[in-house]
Amino acid sequence: MQLSSNHHPKVNGFGRSLGYLLLAPLTLFTLASLALIIIITVYQNQHQDRIYTGVSVWGIDLSRMNQTEAETTLSSALPYTQQKAITLTDPKTGKRWERTPAELGLTYDVTETVNKAYETGRNGALPERLSGIFSSWYYGRTLNPVIVLEEGKLDTALDAVAQEVYEPASNAILSVNGETTGYTPGKTGRAMDFDYGRDRVMESLVNFRAAEIGLLVHDTRPSIFDDAANSSQIQAFLNGDPITFYIEKPLDDRDLERVILPKEEQNRWLRVDAVEQADGTLAHKVYLDEAAARQWLTEFAEQIYRDPVNARYYFDDNTRELVLVTPHVNGRELDVEATLSRLLE
Repeated sequence: MQLSSNHHPKVNGFGRSLGYLLLAPLTLFTLASLALIIIITVYQNQHQDRIYTGVSVWGIDLSRMNQTEAETTLSSALPYTQQKAITLTDPKTGKRWERTPAELGLTYDVTETVNKAYETGRNGALPERLSGIFSSWYYGRTLNPVIVLEEGKLDTALDAVAQEVYEPASNAILSVNGETTGYTPGKTGRAMDFDYGRDRVMESLVNFRAAEIGLLVHDTRPSIFDDAANSSQIQAFLNGDPITFYIEKPLDDRDLERVILPKEEQNRWLRVDAVEQADGTLAHKVYLDEAAARQWLTEFAEQIYRDPVNARYYFDDNTRELVLVTPHVNGRELDVEATLSRLLE
């Protein structure tokens, strides 16, 4: 005979009570989670292909806009790049150049900016996406626009202004060609300080502000520049009168008449050297060809020359004295070097 029996374990009363206590919170948590999932799903569906609520760019609210709408809104709401915001001025001439930031190379990449706004709440892992969605909705999310500065375009625009400001320096020119002489004084040039202008423009562009910028313009000296005194001396020489030579005490009526040195002859004797100055520039040194002047003066030496004549006397027997018959006559010759020195002076 075989005996069998069924054993039923006794249920612990404490465990049963704990299960009853946890049932309500677990149910509530499950329901809350389902509700949150539903809310998030509905919220995401509401923003399908649209920027999440609370996202803005520089205070421009893009909430619930699709990308096309956002690009249109930003393009009209960010006018700085298309305004005549930057004015360059030439302090000396007063000339002005008004330029838009876009003409100076600054533009907004509206498409990329909108892409950044659209990707808020859509990039990264799930917790990161959910955090982005919540913070945008609860706190708001402000983005900076994507800005592009083409420095090559900026340099090209400034170079065009520099070309308008530029005035070349010109050398003083003294030309002697046969009987024709001419003189043009040197002229100081002007050149814009490119780096200074670029730095000031960049400073305004990166801070998105309008500005009037006075250009820094330097004077440029030519390699041959006669100062005012030298220039006046040259002009006076070229515009001077003929020079007259005369014998202060003629010996007789047939003596040499006044001799005029024509202006054309003087100019033919003109010689010019470029002499280096203390500042490294050159200046004209103008002088006469002494050899040519000496030769010209020598041509009159024979006409001027006179032999000396001794005085003539006779002896008076009665008075026992010499009596003057013909007084002496001094001789004369041209002092070429002394005359040349006066001429050069």
